[in-house]
Amino acid sequence: MINPNPELLKIIEMKNNRKHPVLMLLAIVLMALISTHGCGLDDPADADLLLEEQMIKDGTHPILGSWRLYAFVSADGSSKVAKPTVEECKTCYTIVIKQDKTIEGRASANEISGYFDLKNNTIKLGLATYALAISPEDAVRIEEEIIPKINKFKIEDDQLFLFYPGNNHLLFHRTIEEP
Repeated sequence: MINPNPELLKIIEMKNNRKHPVLMLLAIVLMALISTHGCGLDDPADADLLLEEQMIKDGTHPILGSWRLYAFVSADGSSKVAKPTVEECKTCYTIVIKQDKTIEGRASANEISGYFDLKNNTIKLGLATYALAISPEDAVRIEEEIIPKINKFKIEDDQLFLFYPGNNHLLFHRTIEEP
């Protein structure tokens, strides 16, 4: 048996020791790349949703706050201002959209409650209380025919659109809450 040269063994060992950290580092980088591949936000809509959810938590999302019904808008674009107007009834047709994604408000004689979901821009409203009262024509229409059918929302230029079948919608304007 041949005894290897001790100096040659040291050189081989030093080369192996230098390769080992490089290989280890390469393996770590490769594993990191593989593990993060599935975690990326490939769909821009996912990134937008995460941003919107964060804005809800921060209280900065444009849907949050107080809104008042301004008009009924038909699919053809024609509109009718809601009666009673804000001058005639400050609390009629108002909703407050909260950070916990719940909605509270008032029609004319009845209270409204509901919730919204950012993922599909869906919204669900219903009457929390139902009192029979002499109400203006719009009150009956909104409380009995429209509120139960609202299913989608959109915010644009500080206006809230609540859609119901036939691409008709209620147009809400932002209100300033009084202290």
